[in-house]
Amino acid sequence: MQESFVFLSAALVSVLGFLLSYKIYQKKQVAGPLVCPLRANCDRVIRSSHSKIFGVSLEWFGMFYHVVGFLFYVGTFLFAVHIPLWAVFMASIATLFSFIFSLYLTAVQLFVLKSWCSWCMGSALLATINFILIYFVSDLPIISLLETHRRIILIVHILAVSLGMGGALITDMLFFKFLKDYQISEAENTILETLSNAIWIALLILLVSGVGIYLPKIAQYNDTPKFLAKMSVIVIITINGFLLNKMVTPKLTSLRFDVPQMLDPKLNRIRAISFALGAISLTSWLTAFVFAMLKNLPHSYGELMGIYGAILIVMITGSQIAHYLFTHKKIEL
Repeated sequence: MQESFVFLSAALVSVLGFLLSYKIYQKKQVAGPLVCPLRANCDRVIRSSHSKIFGVSLEWFGMFYHVVGFLFYVGTFLFAVHIPLWAVFMASIATLFSFIFSLYLTAVQLFVLKSWCSWCMGSALLATINFILIYFVSDLPIISLLETHRRIILIVHILAVSLGMGGALITDMLFFKFLKDYQISEAENTILETLSNAIWIALLILLVSGVGIYLPKIAQYNDTPKFLAKMSVIVIITINGFLLNKMVTPKLTSLRFDVPQMLDPKLNRIRAISFALGAISLTSWLTAFVFAMLKNLPHSYGELMGIYGAILIVMITGSQIAHYLFTHKKIEL
């Protein structure tokens, strides 16, 4: 009886999620604004640059996810004994990804856009309900499946770290290359935004795979300094990414990197912050990569974070020196 309730409820949630995604999709096809209850600003949210990934609107992903989810939940309700375990595993990963991604989108609304969309928050609520139903209410063998597919999850985890590190490294290299004329053009900013999307996807996959690794062995990993240090660094990467999106990215094309500090201290401060946050991003991704690749580290959590903090201070200091050189080179010439 409980299982029937879980799968029917999850199927209903998928239907509601699809309808919400389709409603947003329809409204974005017309010129009129999306009416948002509760005095929210839905139109600003759904038409922002954060509403797309690689040029594809998020509602397309939402509709696809909910259609597949509906088919899975209905199929599980009708033919439970015939549902292959790999399908259950994929559904559990998709549910976890959807939940974490909804948290990310909620954070974007609150901290980056400083506007929120009632329909989008409703979609995040539905993702949370499905996550609770599948992971905490149903009797699906989620934990044992995560343990069974541990090697696959580890490979995905390492690939996500590699993608994030590579994206951060390429972004920093292109950033300095684009600064040859002391300004970031619209075309150059588009390239940087594309790389930023790739890094965010890597971070989301990293978080999902990290949770998948953590859940089957909670007690063991709570006592593993390397894992705790790596997850702490990932938290710093996440916070740093939000600061980049909030403080730097919206102003990047309007900044000139050869303006004297005494003429425009506000722009100079934003420029300095952009260099510092870039250094934090690169250092943190490299640290997460090293932690992921090394099997054993004979250090405590405090020692690992102390080493990371010391390297971070050096890199931030170096970034400020680089900022000074960039903003004064043309003036001195």
